[in-house]
Amino acid sequence: MQLSETFANRGFLGSQMMDTGHKEHLYYHVHPPLYYLINGLVFRLGGIGVLQSRIVSLLSALAVLLLTFMLASKMLKLSLSLDNFLILTVLFLSTPMFFVLARSNRPEMLTLAMILSAILAYFYFRETKKAGFLILSALLSGMAMITQAYASFVFIYLFCLQYFDHRRNWRLLALFVALFALPLVFYALWISRDFPAFVYQTFIARHAISNLGLASLLNRYCYFFSSFENVATTLFFLASLSLFFLLKFKSNDKPIAFIFSPPLLIKICFLAVFIFIPVINKYYYVILLPFIYLFFLFIQSQNKSRWFSALFCLYLAINLLGLTAFWQKYKDFDYPAYGRRIAKKLPAPGNFSILASPSLYPALRHYHFYAFNNGSILKPGQTYAGLKTRLAQLEIKYLIYQEYNEKLYAGLDYLTQFIKKDCHLIAKVQDPYYGSEGVKKDNYIKIFLVIIR
Repeated sequence: MQLSETFANRGFLGSQMMDTGHKEHLYYHVHPPLYYLINGLVFRLGGIGVLQSRIVSLLSALAVLLLTFMLASKMLKLSLSLDNFLILTVLFLSTPMFFVLARSNRPEMLTLAMILSAILAYFYFRETKKAGFLILSALLSGMAMITQAYASFVFIYLFCLQYFDHRRNWRLLALFVALFALPLVFYALWISRDFPAFVYQTFIARHAISNLGLASLLNRYCYFFSSFENVATTLFFLASLSLFFLLKFKSNDKPIAFIFSPPLLIKICFLAVFIFIPVINKYYYVILLPFIYLFFLFIQSQNKSRWFSALFCLYLAINLLGLTAFWQKYKDFDYPAYGRRIAKKLPAPGNFSILASPSLYPALRHYHFYAFNNGSILKPGQTYAGLKTRLAQLEIKYLIYQEYNEKLYAGLDYLTQFIKKDCHLIAKVQDPYYGSEGVKKDNYIKIFLVIIR
């Protein structure tokens, strides 16, 4: 949110709360910029707030529903029937992760909408032979990559489709590659304004090299597919695959066509890019949802079996239980009230800074705000003296410590020592929901005054 707000108000993509002295306040390179630029334009037009920050993801999620349905026809040659539309819609809207990310200030939904649009435009090109669709597909592929780097998998997939086509047209393939690269050229120009800052933020601070080993890759894949949020969908996909194999072998029919089905190839391309990209966040799983659901629709169309209907109903029931639990847990949360409780205990914004969890930024964005997870504050090898010096440099006057922080940072002796020696508790706010980052109810938030000696 701060990235987009900085762009809306000051014309550049920076994050003051994450500034470690490596130009993060001017050029924040941890994420590619396009989503934050678009969100910043929304802020310019509609004001800055939590609701406005959700608009891009919400509209993108609605587009994802329509684009996936259209891909079922263009990519898989399935009918544009009401039944297929309802199956896809129910699958998406019942999936807790899709529901959450459709209303979150995160770039996954916009990335997914661009990916699906790029694939759809390419299949329109194959059908009509109009170069305009190929141009659109290439540009959307490049734009998706400067929204999230792992979106490079869509370029890999579309490039391979053209390269291995026996009617390959080298001129059109070169055009596709050139136009894909065009958005990356603008991205590279932005990076070149301070390349050392890009290298530090993207590779050094994130320990990218140490995450490229085979063991690390396998651990990331295991976590990705088996995390609590994703495991039901993983099992749904594996059960669909197993059921399809079983039914095909029982009928003595060789299951060749599905092996080369586009949804399966796209998933393989997606997983391949993480050999080179060191971070695989569990929320990236939403990118796979359209292709898992399209794959289910495709194999179901190949074999009309009651077992597929039973699997669909079971998966739907599990998802609806998850959605119900999510709704029950969060329906009464009141973030604005939480923010007001904290702000009442603080003086008006002035020539001082606040240190808190980044989740408090929307409520306290008018203050000079720094986040606990700023890499120059709490870091490996930090000491009590080092922390004290850094907080003095940042002019931290108030420290807001949630119950969540107390548990998360329990092992950081230098932080405990600083709070004990250099801070004075001035307020304790009780909140029924926040303070634990939503983990549990009835939480406390402590506000400390930093004593300057």
